[in-house]
Order: sequence, then structure tokens, then C-alpha cells
Amino acid sequence: MKLKLLLTLLTFLIPLQLLARTENPEIRVFDFEGTLLKTISLKNYGWTQTGDIKVADLGTDGVPEIILSAPAGAKPYIKIYRLDGSPINELLIYPEAYLGGINLEIADLDQDGYKEIITGATFGGGPHVIILDSQGQV
Repeated sequence: MKLKLLLTLLTFLIPLQLLARTENPEIRVFDFEGTLLKTISLKNYGWTQTGDIKVADLGTDGVPEIILSAPAGAKPYIKIYRLDGSPINELLIYPEAYLGGINLEIADLDQDGYKEIITGATFGGGPHVIILDSQGQV
């Protein structure tokens, strides 16, 4: 089976894990040895791909979460999942009519020990940056 993988993120977690984007509308979570742990389907959201994919410990519990942003052409949502693929939260970031895609970054901007979710509109969205706390609140 020929499968083109675009490596989007390699991060060393406990245990070591890898995320890969495929040609199918899904996210696959692998351990560092290459064993598939979970597949997260994006078909239910009408996504054929994602914008950005990040992995970060938003809850400061030592367990990282997977954060996905909408691609161009999709409603402007951020989706947060546990590593087992179960959904945690879905956030509408910009007005639904905006279909330009979302840039995504995760950082502890105020150095309080909690990571913030930083979004930026792309493709005609103007200079819109929104910063959310780790719980998804502005």
C-alpha cells in the first residue's frame, strides 16, 4: 500500500509519539516505534485536510492534547482532542462566513504555567489574532 505521508509534527512526549497527515481526511497518532495508536477522522467535519496541527499539554496534567485548526475552505473551528482521539472541545474562532483558514500556535505567553492558544486568520481574513486560554476562553 503506497501512502504518501507529510510529516507535520515530530514531538517527544511521554511515551514518544508522532503525528502524520495523510492524503485521507484523518490524523494518525503513532508511538515512536511506528505503531498506530489512533486514527482521528475529519470526515464528520467536512474537512479534507487540516490547517495546523499542534500537540501541547493544555491541561498541565502531564498528558498532551492534539489541537487542529481549520483549513482554507472550512468553517473556522479549532478542535482539541485527547491522544486517544476522544474530543475535548470544538471552538468557533471567527464568524462562520470566514473560510480562509486558521494559523495556530501554542505558547505560554504570560508565563503563568498555562499554555495559550494563539490563532491568526489567513487568506483574506485581515489582521485578526485571537488569544485563548488553555480552556478556550478569550
